[in-house]
Amino acid sequence: MKYQISIKAIVLGVATDVVGSIIIAFLVAFAAAAAHRSVYSVVGTSSPIAFLACVTASGLALTFVGGFVAGRVSPWRKMFHGSIVGIIALVIDLLERNSPEPHWSRAATLLLAVPAGMLGGAIAARKGTPEAIGNELGK
Repeated sequence: MKYQISIKAIVLGVATDVVGSIIIAFLVAFAAAAAHRSVYSVVGTSSPIAFLACVTASGLALTFVGGFVAGRVSPWRKMFHGSIVGIIALVIDLLERNSPEPHWSRAATLLLAVPAGMLGGAIAARKGTPEAIGNELGK
């Protein structure tokens, strides 16, 4: 079969998302500890809501990057592989969140995780050969 799922692409995309999230969380916590300040002030705010908005946006940005990585690694169906990364990121996010949070943060994650991964895959397809782009668009 010509079109198969590239496990390597999906694993690398999800790993990019997860490892990137861990690195960013560590850097923010380290910067806060080094400056003897709260994590809120490290991202330039004193508001927990603004901090949560930054966390949500960075999570979606890393899902986009993970989708891009999956798209670049996969030899075919780049948007599809990016969307799979988005789906896995969404499932991980839903499983790991055990604290109450505002509905808007959960809604943003539910609505935008898969499109973020898919967009990363689409950008990866645009950076490919004309044949890859045609295959992505169904031509």
